[in-house]
Amino acid sequence: MLSTIKRKTAQWSLVAMAALALQSCVKNKEFEEVPVPPTPSVPNGSIAQVLGTDPNFSILVAAVQRAGIATALGSGDVRYTVFAPDNDAFAASGLSLAAVNALPPATLQAILSYHVVPQALASTAIPVTQFNLQMPTLLQLPGGNPLIKNSIFPARSARGVYANNIPIKQADILAGSSVIHKVAAVVMPPAQLIAQIIGADADLSILRAAITRADSGQVGLNRLDSVLRFGVANVTLLAPTNDAFRALFPPGTPDAVIIGALNTPQVFPAQRVRGIVAYHLLGSRAFSVNLPAGPQFVPTLLNGSVAAHPGVRVTTTFTGPMATQVRLEGVGNIAASQPAARVLTADLNAVNGVVHKIDRVLLPQ
Repeated sequence: MLSTIKRKTAQWSLVAMAALALQSCVKNKEFEEVPVPPTPSVPNGSIAQVLGTDPNFSILVAAVQRAGIATALGSGDVRYTVFAPDNDAFAASGLSLAAVNALPPATLQAILSYHVVPQALASTAIPVTQFNLQMPTLLQLPGGNPLIKNSIFPARSARGVYANNIPIKQADILAGSSVIHKVAAVVMPPAQLIAQIIGADADLSILRAAITRADSGQVGLNRLDSVLRFGVANVTLLAPTNDAFRALFPPGTPDAVIIGALNTPQVFPAQRVRGIVAYHLLGSRAFSVNLPAGPQFVPTLLNGSVAAHPGVRVTTTFTGPMATQVRLEGVGNIAASQPAARVLTADLNAVNGVVHKIDRVLLPQ
C-alpha cells in the first residue's frame, strides 16, 4: 500500500504546493479568530496537545508551528475534524522535515487548512450508501466567495475509511470536542479546475475538441465546458486519451481528420457527440477508492436525458484499501464485445471534481 500511495502523491505534491503559493495569499480567518482560553482544560487534551504527545506526529507539529496555527489548534473551544498525517505519511508524500521547513508559512497554512473541517465528524457518521461525503474545510477557494470553502471528501466502505483517495490508518482519536483521523499520506488540496487539467494535457486534445462540438448551440450551464469550469460543481470526468479516440478510426488517421469528423454533422451529429461526452461524466465526485468492486452499473450525466439508461459498468480491483485497477464498459462496447476501458491515470483531483484518464471511448449504445 505504501508504494501505491507514494506513486499517487509524490508525483504531484510539489506541483500542487507551487500552485498553493498563490492560493495561500487568502488568509484563513477561522484560524485567526478562534478564542483561546487562558487556562484551557480539555478532556483528552486539545488537538495540539494530542498531536504533541505523539512523537510520530513530530513533522506535523513542526508544520503547525511554522504555519502559525498552533494557538488555534490548542483551543478547547473548537469542534474540528483534523485529517492528520503522521511522519510516515509525510514520507509517503515525499516530504521530509527539511522540505516542510523550507515551505513558506502561508503555503503550509493553506495545505494544513485543507486537513481541517470546522465540525467534529466521527468515522461512523460517514455514510456507506454514497461515493463520499462533501465536507468544506477551512481552505478558501482562491478568488471566490469567502463563505465558499475548498472541500475534502471523507468516505467509508467495507475496505476502510478515506479522506479523498487517501486511507485513514486510525480513526476517531478524541481531542476534547474535536476528532483526529490519522491519514496515510498528506491530502494535497486541488488547485485547478477540471477544464484547466484537461486543457494543459496534450494527450486530451481530441477530448477537448469533442467537448467543444458537444456544446454546439448550448448556452450557460447547459454547456458541458461551463460545468467543467464551474468552481462549485462536483463531477467525475472519465477522460479518453487521444489514442482512445484514434481507436475509433482506421489506423493512421491524422488527429486533424478525427477532429474534422467530430465536427461533421453527417458523420457525428452534435447531439450524438454530446451524448457520448455526457456518458463520460458522473454526477458526483468519485475517487478510484469510491468506485464499486462490481461489476456494477453507475449512472452518468446521460441519465439526465435518458433516465432508463443503465449507465457505465464499473469493475474495480482492490489491493488492501487501494484501488489497483479500474475497468469501465459502455453499453455499446459490451454489445460489440470490445475490451473494457482501463483507467490509465486515476484521481487527478480538481476543485470541481476528479479526472480519470481512460484508454477507450465509452459508447452509450
